[in-house]
Amino acid sequence: MRIEMDTLRYSIFLHLNPDKQPDKEIQALVLSLYDASDKERIDHLAKLTQRYFKNEWERVKDEAESGRLKS
Repeated sequence: MRIEMDTLRYSIFLHLNPDKQPDKEIQALVLSLYDASDKERIDHLAKLTQRYFKNEWERVKDEAESGRLKS
């Protein structure tokens, strides 16, 4: 299980920008997870990543409709 958690942790890190928020917050939370039974942190991570992906999806839709966006 530990190897699988480490693999997932690094996979998440490779998809995030280490210089921007909320990416930094997600990375810090992932690093703080050492135990799969830490339900509170896992729930917080789920909510944070859901919000992150929702924002990214909205950005991509806007970009598709109006062209390349600067930020």
